[in-house]
Amino acid sequence: MRFYGIIPNTFDGIVKLAHKLSEDGAKLSFVYEAGPCGYTVHRKLLDAGYECRVVAPSLIPRRRGIGSKPTGETPRHWPDSIGPES
Repeated sequence: MRFYGIIPNTFDGIVKLAHKLSEDGAKLSFVYEAGPCGYTVHRKLLDAGYECRVVAPSLIPRRRGIGSKPTGETPRHWPDSIGPES
């Protein structure tokens, strides 16, 4: 995990970061946590040509000691806990 600075909370900011991260030909996949804000970010990433899956927070396996409150630490365990699409 790397820190890329503070990303503007806009769709353009998210897509701009995605383009920057994929400049070297890397294939990016995103996991979007379903929530009350809808699926707008999910649709924007799909429209920009990126793979994006939506997951329900209640279905994300959690190690003991990791609470349900969102923090900067929470997403670090997602790649290990979310397997390939079936």
